[in-house]
Amino acid sequence: MLDNSQQNQARIFAAEGMGYPRATLVLFRDQVRSGCGAAQSAMGPFYCPADQKVCIDHGFHDELRRRLGAPGDFARAYVLTHEVGDHVQNMLGTERQLRRLQQQNLTPGTY
Repeated sequence: MLDNSQQNQARIFAAEGMGYPRATLVLFRDQVRSGCGAAQSAMGPFYCPADQKVCIDHGFHDELRRRLGAPGDFARAYVLTHEVGDHVQNMLGTERQLRRLQQQNLTPGTY
């Protein structure tokens, strides 16, 4: 699933004359350390721009199935694709722009 999403992003970036640095998938249970610091499963899936890692706790998929009634490949693909989207925003600088606007207490489109 992750590979599929990243292959699509690589094609899109290439069409714009850009290279696409692939994110790394980290699967964990309970807690993990990333370039963004220590994280626990209560945080849910996340992307760390410091080391370009998509971190997914196995327990989150259990939670999707049990509490949210979202079992299966579609739910997993949705989560992975969302995190790859965060990676793309980081690579394009969109994430940094948004943080800067938030720090300035502005909303997108009002500057």
